[in-house]
Amino acid sequence: MKRFLILSIAFLLLSGGEVCAQQMKWKLLAPRILKQGFLDPNGVFEFGAIDVKGKTILAGWTNVVLSTDEGTTWTNLVNAPVTAPDYVYDVDIYDDNTFALITNESGAFLTSDRGVSWTKLMDVFPSAHSIEFDGAPDRIAMIISDVDYVILNLNGPTFSGQIAGTSVLSDIQIDASGALRIIGYYSDVTGLHACFATSPDHGASWTLNKTTLPCDNYTFITDPVDANLMTVINEDWAVLQNLFSEIYQTTD
Repeated sequence: MKRFLILSIAFLLLSGGEVCAQQMKWKLLAPRILKQGFLDPNGVFEFGAIDVKGKTILAGWTNVVLSTDEGTTWTNLVNAPVTAPDYVYDVDIYDDNTFALITNESGAFLTSDRGVSWTKLMDVFPSAHSIEFDGAPDRIAMIISDVDYVILNLNGPTFSGQIAGTSVLSDIQIDASGALRIIGYYSDVTGLHACFATSPDHGASWTLNKTTLPCDNYTFITDPVDANLMTVINEDWAVLQNLFSEIYQTTD
């Protein structure tokens, strides 16, 4: 997962007719490495981003930190282009040296030297959502507002705009076939529902799959082997449709 939620989880194990609680064990790898961001009107800390590839971990909030040894040691990337009250909305790793990040106000940025220097890719709206390498270090997919996407190709055609039939775009991932997938939601006479837009050609064309899932699904995961398998995390926070946050999975 890139954008992360902090969840309190307990597993109930049924054994011999008795229900017992088993506590999950956690290890604190990186105490106090990310600087405090600002609060929302309710006094809740909202934001944070993380990505992992191999032994490399990139994380950000109002600063950006890097680990190349699976979290044992960390380096603060002091040249990262984020200054409070701006914050990092999403990060992505292409390889050990090539990273991308998108902030709420400053824009989208790319580094090819492990964070020593950064190139600004573009400005974004204050409601930017997601950034993802589209199969190459010079092709970056972004959701730059609640409704706008950009597939930025530094050495070829760039595609941008809105996806017909959608009301809001939330997250973008690459599936096992190499296709781009965006989760968002649409509105009809029955209410708000989740939808998926898929592009097999790096943003040149899109197909839309409408579902009956709840609309407030900010993050999803594509399986690295099976393009039909996706897992959706329903926060049920920005738009309250029931009293639960839920996890959904599709195999088709």
